[in-house]
Amino acid sequence: MGLISEKLRKRFSRNKKLIFFEKIKEITSQSLPLADSIKTPDRLKDYDPLHAIHLTIQNLFSVFAEQVSILPELKSYRKEISKAEDYFIPSFPPISPITKSYFTMWAFHDYCFGKDKESIAGLLLDLSDVLNLPQDWMQVIKMQYQSRMGIYEHCGFFEGKIVLKELATEKEQKCICPAGYKGAKGELWLARIVDSPYSFLDYGVVFTTPYLLRGHDKKQWLEYFERNGITEGDPEAMRKLHLFMKQGQSNFYWHEFIVNGYDGYRKEAIFLRGIPDIPNTLPHGGMYES
Repeated sequence: MGLISEKLRKRFSRNKKLIFFEKIKEITSQSLPLADSIKTPDRLKDYDPLHAIHLTIQNLFSVFAEQVSILPELKSYRKEISKAEDYFIPSFPPISPITKSYFTMWAFHDYCFGKDKESIAGLLLDLSDVLNLPQDWMQVIKMQYQSRMGIYEHCGFFEGKIVLKELATEKEQKCICPAGYKGAKGELWLARIVDSPYSFLDYGVVFTTPYLLRGHDKKQWLEYFERNGITEGDPEAMRKLHLFMKQGQSNFYWHEFIVNGYDGYRKEAIFLRGIPDIPNTLPHGGMYES
């Protein structure tokens, strides 16, 4: 538990009205049936059950983040996220290639702040007992927290699901893509897969609109990872990859690549071109100094 978590725990113990606990309780009570019977709330009844579960937890994160971000302990977080929102304008092309789903997951799960490098997701996990969050839902929260962006090869379809294989790990995973893009074998995707905590839902959710990588093949992307210290056979490779895909070389590293590599879109997918550390391969110049 970091310093900010400890301060918030003391603050909430003194005055629980600082957080809309009733709102969190309401979201949780609506969500609990999902884990037991895979029946979604009315507004999510047409969604895939695993997607509905993760959307509900994301709503919980949104309530929590909205309330704690106004507190003095999170001043640096509020300032940096506001700066990023003003610069990158999360939305969808043609306004911005930084989608709201991509930006929100980064802001909750990847961006670290404070002396102990804490995150919104980490705070929620640390304070779960104070908020009386059900243990079942802690599993879903952890799945989202552990998720990250990755670069995947489309390997076709199996049992009606998309099969994606991560380049750097060669791990294959069945997925659904709620954005509606099915893709084709051989494509390279930059995407965030959130896993299922339930054995009876044996697939993951591509939780962001997929970014399709054009102009460079698997070999060139693997060489990119090698240049960034992620090499086959290194016992630390998985840890390095996880940190690199979550945080890059700076706070906005992957945001910058998406903006500078933007190469068009369709309603279900966004196209990128280039390799992040080879500027002349990117369609757009200029880097944001984070």
